[in-house]
Amino acid sequence: MNAGALKILSPEGYLTGLILFILSLELFGKKARSVELIRWSAFGTLPVFVILYFLWPVSREAFGGAFQIDPLATFLKGLFLASGICVLAMAGESVKILKKRSVDFCILILIAVLGSFFLASAGDLITLFITIEWLTISLYILTAYLKKGRETLEAGTKYLVMGAFASALFLYGISFIYGVTGGLSFDQIRAAVPALEGNPIFAIGFLLILSGIGFKISMFPFHLSAGWVPRSAHARDCVSRGGLK
Repeated sequence: MNAGALKILSPEGYLTGLILFILSLELFGKKARSVELIRWSAFGTLPVFVILYFLWPVSREAFGGAFQIDPLATFLKGLFLASGICVLAMAGESVKILKKRSVDFCILILIAVLGSFFLASAGDLITLFITIEWLTISLYILTAYLKKGRETLEAGTKYLVMGAFASALFLYGISFIYGVTGGLSFDQIRAAVPALEGNPIFAIGFLLILSGIGFKISMFPFHLSAGWVPRSAHARDCVSRGGLK
């Protein structure tokens, strides 16, 4: 990995270090209170905005094009980070509800933000799939995090089952796209699109991928499959799902 790759991965590297730091404080910092660790989580993410500011004009790629950075990806990372900070700020009001698990809640939010960072820089379908799974697995846990009452657990279980179904659609669509284009990177697919106009296999693959993503992000009309989550899950979980997705 060269210096250029390390530079464009600096936001993700910083967030990873922050997550490990907060986790170590929780494990070994006996005097640290949950409120203090939540503040560390929120304020500790602010330097990432500075890193993103300096990366704004950069357009580069790493790992053979699987990871790409450009102004749009940088903007999306800033948007995801702002959403995560808002959720962390609201988590401070929920310490009495979350109790000892409040720090774990914040760590899951940070992990979801880190997954969304990699999602914004995905350069091929495999990276896109892995990062979406990374993000949604954190949100599955957050949906049923309180583990109080039947409705909360039911919401988490339903969300997990629907997510698995969406992942199957996504992977099936990837197989169709790869079969007709011979590649998985967005650049290869874009180059092959003109020659595939009217190709039914390509259209089916695209619709399957779109359906898989639609279930994951509750896009219309797939939002009907996730209507029970806001009614059953904790309010902060719903905000984090909406903000990070």
